[in-house]
Amino acid sequence: MRVVTSRSRHLRSILGRNQTGARIEEVPARPFAPTTLCDAQHRTLVARKRVRGDVGTAVMQALELIAGDRKILSAEDSPLLLPRFGSGPAPYSTAPDFLEAVIHILQNQGCGLIRLLDARTETYPDPVDVREICYRTGCMVVDVRQEPWVRVQIGRGLGQVTIPRVAYESDRLVFLPSALANPETRFTMGLALAQELLHPDERAVLRHVRREERLVELNLAVHPWLVLMDARKALVSDEGGGNVREPGYVLASGDPIALDVTAVKLLKGYPAKNQLDLTAWGFPQVSAAIALGLGAGREDDMRLADG
Repeated sequence: MRVVTSRSRHLRSILGRNQTGARIEEVPARPFAPTTLCDAQHRTLVARKRVRGDVGTAVMQALELIAGDRKILSAEDSPLLLPRFGSGPAPYSTAPDFLEAVIHILQNQGCGLIRLLDARTETYPDPVDVREICYRTGCMVVDVRQEPWVRVQIGRGLGQVTIPRVAYESDRLVFLPSALANPETRFTMGLALAQELLHPDERAVLRHVRREERLVELNLAVHPWLVLMDARKALVSDEGGGNVREPGYVLASGDPIALDVTAVKLLKGYPAKNQLDLTAWGFPQVSAAIALGLGAGREDDMRLADG
């Protein structure tokens, strides 16, 4: 591994220079481990659980659909949760009751300290009071503004990306995306949540060409171990200030491709003016993720566990 001073070294990457002056360690991409949350035929499991009353019960039942009776965490595990922080309440941001329910359920698995990654680097309205939630639940807030960063060599179009070290090193990274249609990238769900971790000096690259594919490449730097989606509400179009519907589900999977495909099918079920005009497996994000080997490659590689 090498340590470089970002102010003094010209980065031979489309990301350009990091102007913070901080010393950032360069590290290789970590090997990707396929999910073990599969059925006997080695198909990725995706739970789609209808929420009837308490969301915590639905999350617990969704995990049971993909993990069975076995515990998926041990006392040595320290899960790192990445919520979505948007400009408004759910579905733009992770709902506080969903976040708190996930924390309690993972604690009941008998794991070690649960950490909640506050990836916000800018100030905007705060629909999720993470510190209050962590105070009530006993988990720890990890603020990226106070954490060291690493520059991960991932190759591909991005070349290298700078992310928080704590996310790079986590073996139990839990993504908590929302179900959102997006006019710029067609949808923003599990495969796109890693953009929350990208250093603010480098986010401009995601506005360049082939944005959907570049978003997915960020998953070469961080690997979600579990993806839990609150799809009680979903943004099916941004026209008219936002067309929010209520599918009423919780989704769970260890495979971000299979989960996003399942969520896209939910959104496509609502008539709306959006860019969800392709088959669920035909979107650029999904195709790019398949090419990178991030999960299921076709419908036969996954199984939907409904409830």
